Amino acid sequence: YDNNICEQPIYECEPNPVRTVVIVLMVFGDFTCECPTGLSGKNCSLNIDDCIGVFCGNGTCVDLINDYMCDCAIGFNGTNCTNNIDDCSPGICNNGDCIDQVNNYTCSCFDGYTGDKCLIDIDECATDPCVNGTCVNLVNAYMCNCTAGFDGTNCSNDINDCAPNPCVHGSCTDRVENYTCACDTGFTGRNCSIDINDCDPNPCDSCGNCTDLLNDYNCTCPAGFSGKNCSIDINECTPGVCGNGTCVDMLQGYYCNCDIGFNGTNCTNNIDDCAINHCANGGTCVDGVANYTCQCVPGYTGYNCSTDINDCDPNPCDSCGNCTDLLNDYNCTCPAGFSGKNCSIDINECTPGVCGNGTCVDKLNGYYCDCDLGFNGTNCLNNIDDCAINHCANGGTCVDGVANYTCQCAPGHTGYNCSIDINACKPSPCVNGSCLINKNNYTCECEAGFTGMNCSIDIDDCKPNPCVNGSCTDQVNNYTCSCDPTFKGRNCSQDINSCTPNPCMNGKCSVDKNNYTCECEAGFTGRNCSIDIDDCSPNPCVNSMDCIDRVNDYQCDCTPGFVGKNCEKSYDDCHNVSCNSFECVDGFLSYTCNCKNGYSGKNCEIGK
Repeated sequence: YDNNICEQPIYECEPNPVRTVVIVLMVFGDFTCECPTGLSGKNCSLNIDDCIGVFCGNGTCVDLINDYMCDCAIGFNGTNCTNNIDDCSPGICNNGDCIDQVNNYTCSCFDGYTGDKCLIDIDECATDPCVNGTCVNLVNAYMCNCTAGFDGTNCSNDINDCAPNPCVHGSCTDRVENYTCACDTGFTGRNCSIDINDCDPNPCDSCGNCTDLLNDYNCTCPAGFSGKNCSIDINECTPGVCGNGTCVDMLQGYYCNCDIGFNGTNCTNNIDDCAINHCANGGTCVDGVANYTCQCVPGYTGYNCSTDINDCDPNPCDSCGNCTDLLNDYNCTCPAGFSGKNCSIDINECTPGVCGNGTCVDKLNGYYCDCDLGFNGTNCLNNIDDCAINHCANGGTCVDGVANYTCQCAPGHTGYNCSIDINACKPSPCVNGSCLINKNNYTCECEAGFTGMNCSIDIDDCKPNPCVNGSCTDQVNNYTCSCDPTFKGRNCSQDINSCTPNPCMNGKCSVDKNNYTCECEAGFTGRNCSIDIDDCSPNPCVNSMDCIDRVNDYQCDCTPGFVGKNCEKSYDDCHNVSCNSFECVDGFLSYTCNCKNGYSGKNCEIGK
């Protein structure tokens, strides 16, 4: 108690000495605190350490009032920090498996991926594994798009274009996307499948029939000829068969070319050379010894004055023109494309500008245009679209030019055809040649017969056309000529003129393709008009001792008493006989005069 009289009680619990809510029991002169759970001490001021004996596995225990809390280390949670937080949220490793760690994770990437989160596709093309092709990156793999002519995983295998062997009759040499054939003897062509025609041109003379064999030929000769090429005329001229003449061998026979002054089948008959005037066209016959000569009137010549002087022999008309003989002159009928007195002027069909983008080459009765590179068409007016096939690789855009093109390359590529990447020669852009690296570009050393940036252009050996009179077929670094009729040779420049020199002995020669024909003068026959037709066979002479053959004529040696062309008439013995005006009676080799009025004598010449 307190105050002077100790009547005021002292309240020890005021103010409350306890910081927390407690129940205070007062006892005289003191107090007792009933502390809440978790507190202790006189005044309940001591916090009981609830962390004693508590396990915070991956954290620190924090004491609370009548409780505790575990302050977990980073990466853990749970009441006692025993739970490792799963840092592998779904999809965090895009192309791999997530491995959880403490407050972290790692990604175990699938094959073909890398990076913290497996987002990087490993570039299997980085090592450039495609030897002759373009690499396409795949997942944990790559694919090679091979250059034409190669295959295999890495395009390292040169495809064998010789398997199976395309060369029918020859040996095959493999190339890159190509092959060449070395043909067996007697064959030609791309695949050696063409049997060379040994009968073209025909090697058989004398109109023999040619049969083509393998690298050979066989001639079936006409009667009278023999030999490999039917060039041997079988000789029927036995010694002495022509008594007074020269024997001329014929097909399956002979004829006698008699010495002057003789005739008959075997030249045994001596001729009266002027018995019949042989001199034609008003010529005068002058008899000689075993001979005669003709004095010809002006304008004629020849042994018998039978030949109009032929101003067409030799033929003055060039270019196969036809010659017409005139009197002391001639006229040439020129073939199409030629003009002039002698057909020697080649009419030039190359009018100015006819070949728009090329050179005009005059031909027989026409022309052709040798087009500038990059143009075609009859008159070289068409600019060839060099972009008709897109030559630009790797997405490049082709821009057409004249005999050329340019490529607008996509990023990452360069070169004429946009085919060059880091290594301009991989894959090799040179189609028919070897590739040389030149800084960031390349150059191609082309094989013979090819040109162009990539050696892809087969040089046209037919431009300009080397075939003078024919058509040209281009080959690799070569050409062949298909000659027009009547021409031959490597370049068709040799004129096959079968009429030069003139083979027709007594006639006119005409060119017939690769041969000739003879138009014989009257009285002659044979291939070369060399045979004098025997006008005495059969014998036309009725009453004759002998028939004498002439040129396109004959003479009958009449038996005495007969006359006429064929000795068919009995000679009139009263011809030019005078019977002194009396009647003459014809007899055989005689006549009789019927004398009258006292006249007599052979011709009544005796009067009275």
